Amino acid sequence: MREDQCRHLGCGCRPLRRVRIFIASDNPSPHNFELARRKAYTARTFRRPSLEWAQQTKDGADLAGQRQLADVIALGGGVPIMSATTPSERGRQRVEPDRR
Repeated sequence: MREDQCRHLGCGCRPLRRVRIFIASDNPSPHNFELARRKAYTARTFRRPSLEWAQQTKDGADLAGQRQLADVIALGGGVPIMSATTPSERGRQRVEPDRR
């Protein structure tokens, strides 16, 4: 998702910055915030949805060692936010959130 798409949706998020807002249902479990932060970190670090990264790093895969990095998590739900600031970045394919 690009920054301009975030503004259009009204979610107020910005790339490469700290968490600014976290919206949860009534009485969320204590771990929800941490899982959401780690999914976002994984998507941002590998520039792909966290579910796609999880599938590419399964046991036995060439990239399986990436799962040992601090703060990454092999769960779906994290989507990278792309800011189209350079001509090469403007041509990137749009990334849709995983709605499972």
